[in-house]
Formats: sequence, C-alpha cells, structure tokens
Amino acid sequence: MELKLTESGGRLSAADLDAVEARYHLKLPPDYRQFLLMGNGGEPDRCLFRFKGKRTYTESVRYFLSISDDPDISFHRYFNRYKVDEKRLPDAVIPVAFDSGGNLVCLAVSGKKAGTVYFWDHEGEEDSPRAVERGKNLAVVADSFREFIDDLKAEED
Repeated sequence: MELKLTESGGRLSAADLDAVEARYHLKLPPDYRQFLLMGNGGEPDRCLFRFKGKRTYTESVRYFLSISDDPDISFHRYFNRYKVDEKRLPDAVIPVAFDSGGNLVCLAVSGKKAGTVYFWDHEGEEDSPRAVERGKNLAVVADSFREFIDDLKAEED
C-alpha cells in the first residue's frame, strides 16, 4: 500500500538530490531517494511504527522531513542542528522524520548498516563525546526505508 503524504515540500528532481548528497558528502539509499522524488516528505496517512522484531506499534511519525526552506520541516535544518551544530547523531545516520516528542527517525547512509532505519530517543542520550558514536539511544526499526514505509500502520487500524 502506498503512503499518502500531505503538507509535502515542493517537487524534487534527481539533480536536487544529487546536490543534497554533494552538499553533505553522503549517498542516499535508492529507496529513500525514490520516496523523496515521489513526495518530498510530509505528514503521513499511516504513522504508527514498531521496533524491529516487535509485534506492538508503539511509536509514530509526525512528519517526514522535506528538502525545502520551511524551517519547521526542513531536512537541512534538522541535519545542521543534530549533526553539525549539536553533534548529537552518529556520523553514519541522518534524520528523516520526527515524532511529537522530540525524537527522530534516522536512516543509516554509510557503513555496514547503510539503509537501516533507526529510532533516535533523545531521552537516552549520554553526555560523553563517545556516546554519540556508539549510538546507545538508537533502536533498529527496519532493515530498509522501504520496509519501514511498508510496515507503517494507520492509527485507526
């Protein structure tokens, strides 16, 4: 079932995504690139998700980040805040969505786990510089972005 998004960012081209990859020195997984080309973020009609290997849906996506200038939903803003300014996310992951409680859904873009989707819980942070790279507050949600999207569930289900 395809995911329906509202309040999406403007349309993107492959060249737009190439520019994002060049700007941040990363390679977006093909399934995530396709997602951005189809809708460029937005509020999903199915928002509930579960952790990998769990049966119960316990978390929800409020908004998928878009490649836009809107400060409330901008991938650029979240990337700069959490990876550059505050250095709160490991090098291998980028933010792709947020929930209502200040947590993030992240996507690994490098390393052995490239393509894996994680839930980043801000309440699990530690104050040591090495804690960020260990990613102690990251929990696996799905092995791929496509798997993550396909497993989202509507609140009324």
